[in-house]
Amino acid sequence: MDAHIRVHNVELAKIGLGVSGGDVALLEMIRRLRTADLRHVLHTTASGHATFTRHGLHPIPGKFEYHQVGSSNDERIGVSAAYAWRTAYALRPPVVVPEPPSVVLSHSDIWPTVIYAHRLARRNNLPWIAWSHMVLPDLTRGYRGQFTGRRTVPSYAFALSAMTQRLSLRLMAKKASRVLTINHYTKKELVRRGITEDLITIIPYGADHLARPETGNCTPRPFTAVFVGRFHEQKGIMDLPDIWVHVRKQIPDARLAIVGDGPPAITTMLRAALDRRGLRDAVKTLGFLEDGAKTQALRASDLLVFPSYYESWGIAALEALRQGLPVVAYDLPVYEGLFNNGVLRVPIGSTEQFADAVVQLARDPKHRRTLGRAGREAVSHFRWADSAQQLSEEIHSVAK
Repeated sequence: MDAHIRVHNVELAKIGLGVSGGDVALLEMIRRLRTADLRHVLHTTASGHATFTRHGLHPIPGKFEYHQVGSSNDERIGVSAAYAWRTAYALRPPVVVPEPPSVVLSHSDIWPTVIYAHRLARRNNLPWIAWSHMVLPDLTRGYRGQFTGRRTVPSYAFALSAMTQRLSLRLMAKKASRVLTINHYTKKELVRRGITEDLITIIPYGADHLARPETGNCTPRPFTAVFVGRFHEQKGIMDLPDIWVHVRKQIPDARLAIVGDGPPAITTMLRAALDRRGLRDAVKTLGFLEDGAKTQALRASDLLVFPSYYESWGIAALEALRQGLPVVAYDLPVYEGLFNNGVLRVPIGSTEQFADAVVQLARDPKHRRTLGRAGREAVSHFRWADSAQQLSEEIHSVAK
């Protein structure tokens, strides 16, 4: 048998159907790293197993296998309780069959993932590489206040997430062989949280995981704009009714598609807000869509509305730009140097100026197409093959 490195990938954060930027990174990189010298085990939950299998990550004898962690029913008890239960499992990970050289690679900084990866590495005397895709905002500012200066009393869920992430980052700073992140902004945040700069490697996301864009298609599209994302305050989902009321004042027949889902409480609030503003016929909620259907929703729209209040990257914006759609977004610091073309940025929280930018693009097809082409060209150098090559180099550099 040829010499190879066994990579023990760890991701215990998966809950529900949605796929985050970190999940996309896991999928796309493992697909490209199942090479002759790298063989993978993915330690994940039942939800993770189902999600990643559904996206084509099937076991391959001798190259890739799953190791399920925890109960198949833990999500039914709620997110916080599920993470507590998974942490209990994480405290005693398996003793793996000795097959040096091997590496532990954690794919998120969620506490159960980090503690499992650390314990797996320590128990088997293996090096540990740790991903951190997004550093949460400061505790008293939250998602909506980090860049607006407003302070709020944090919710229980956010406080728990922020405090456990701090524990994760502290453990990564002390015990990880390398820490990986996706851009300079998040690297600075990791340094601010105590991780030394020389421990961190930046590996950007790719943009080529969705179907290739169709060029030359100028047929009318049924939607003026599309939103893609989780129903969460971070994503600015509750700004959409106000934005679209302002858009409809100027373009009475403008239509918005909403792709995504979230907790029932937020979904109910969103629908009620749309109804109060008389937008039931102007906005179509499409629910959660897989990659192919999501691509079709993008192609059926003239532009992407992306009202996030906090991001570490913006995978939905990247996907839209890849399809040649211009993007309207709040002016977050992370976008500087990342999305320099194809994005119209407006002051954070100004729904009227956001709507004006949407109207500007909707009324000017030539400008819209020019901006879309510029955006597509700007993200064309983000390739998952390059990201996977960087990750491979990190794995080989620490392998025992």
